[in-house]
Amino acid sequence: MLDHDAHHATACAECDLLIEEVPVTSGCNLLCPRCGHVIREGRPDSVVNALILSTTGLILFIPAIGLPLLSMSVLGLHKEASLIESVLALSRDGYWQVSLVVFISAALAPFFNLWLMFTTSLAIFLRSPPTGLRFLLRVNHHAREWAMTEVFFLGVLVSVVKLKDMATLLPGWGLFCFLCLMLISILINSTIDEHELWDSLDDARA
Repeated sequence: MLDHDAHHATACAECDLLIEEVPVTSGCNLLCPRCGHVIREGRPDSVVNALILSTTGLILFIPAIGLPLLSMSVLGLHKEASLIESVLALSRDGYWQVSLVVFISAALAPFFNLWLMFTTSLAIFLRSPPTGLRFLLRVNHHAREWAMTEVFFLGVLVSVVKLKDMATLLPGWGLFCFLCLMLISILINSTIDEHELWDSLDDARA
């Protein structure tokens, strides 16, 4: 039978050892005493960082998907394409499965992740968490697994390499915005401690 502190315990993802959680300072890690797996990393100010990064990401989202990513000139013809236009072009050409995957991984899931992170961090920061905030945190944990902005950006770079000898390619503002959006997504995943968000949520409710 677990003691009264069991609700502050966590299980190691590698060996399932139940460990009592302790505060982790910046630059330190909580390790499993049995297998040495890193259970929690010290990432302070996660609520403030999440609010700043998600707000910036939401501001950049519309230009990232709506402005032209690349402009191509070949034989006097000039063509520009944004992320949304690329998705629609794939669908019109019969590749609707590919267009759906691109839309979900490069647009829908990143936006959903940013919106959920903004909503949860703002509610915790204002100390007025709504009833369904715990559910949003759980959904956000799975939503960010579908956000693959770096994969789409890599695909754009591959296209540039393959087409550079056949046409003149110039980056558009949409590509720069999308690059910033990708970096923000990476920063959110690397600097935000979900455990601190959960602890802050409990403190706000108390």
